[in-house]
Amino acid sequence: MLIKCPECGKEVSENAVNCVHCGYPLNHKKEEVAKAEITKKKGERVVAFNTVLGFLGFMMFCGVLTSNGGIIGNQNATAISWFLTVGGTCAVLAIKKLNKIAAIICIIFFVISMLICSKSLAIAPAYLILELAIGINILLTIRYLKKNKVL
Repeated sequence: MLIKCPECGKEVSENAVNCVHCGYPLNHKKEEVAKAEITKKKGERVVAFNTVLGFLGFMMFCGVLTSNGGIIGNQNATAISWFLTVGGTCAVLAIKKLNKIAAIICIIFFVISMLICSKSLAIAPAYLILELAIGINILLTIRYLKKNKVL
């Protein structure tokens, strides 16, 4: 099977040690391929967790809209849902595109939503579970982005 040389772009055998055209070293060690697969799977898990958290935020917002108090009567839940939805979207973008700006925005939004959750504990103790999920998500996302040299 032929692959493209990352240096000159010409096709060479996948078994070649160096490019026959430009001499660029081609490292196709099985360990590197396995490590790349593990990194990809970890990224997929972090993306999945952020997607679930963003979807939870969206569902919270739908619940706020249909509740008796609406947005005005549920300001904390509205803010949390908005920050989770946007934060989850930015996190997925940061992970998929390895984008530093999106990474910083998602972390800021998640931290703000955690702070609002901590102030909302008097309203409903269930915010503690949400706060814990957000905290775990922040740690997983930061860890993944640091390993991939985004942060």
